[in-house]
Amino acid sequence: MAGLDVLKTVAQRSNSKNWALLVVLFAISVIACSDRRTEDNHSLAVHLPLDPELNVLIVSFDALRADALGLYGYTRPTSPRLDEFAQSALVFERAHTAAPVTPTSFAAAFTGQLPFRVFYGWNLIDTDTIAGVFAAANRRTFALINNTQLVAERNFQQGFQRYDVVHLPDEDVLAFC
Repeated sequence: MAGLDVLKTVAQRSNSKNWALLVVLFAISVIACSDRRTEDNHSLAVHLPLDPELNVLIVSFDALRADALGLYGYTRPTSPRLDEFAQSALVFERAHTAAPVTPTSFAAAFTGQLPFRVFYGWNLIDTDTIAGVFAAANRRTFALINNTQLVAERNFQQGFQRYDVVHLPDEDVLAFC
């Protein structure tokens, strides 16, 4: 409550507009400084389907716009294999990135948490990941990464039984699409 007392003292010396601004700034600082890493990190598991008959394949492309893919309505044949696969797969229509930088946004995607909670010093902290939840349920987990920003040295391999970073030209990767 000491921080709130300081705000009240400042508010008494200023006008109500400044008081409102100070309250908002105080609230933001309290929320931003709270340590939510102590919360139950296993909550990710309750959101994942662990049916033994279900296979999960996550395909992600760095900096690829949805409006350039046939499965999202683009008329040119830019992604025929992905389009065919999407006909019998769950396709997300409204997916958004959590951050404008590759490692930060993948930290959020791998953990289901906000990036500032799980990504420090350009490394993913030790935390629950989607791959880890599946591995704990005796599912095989494998990552084939064609992005040097997601190397195992940054701790992105958490939960994967096999994690390979390859260096392929974009044309070779797109040939699979």
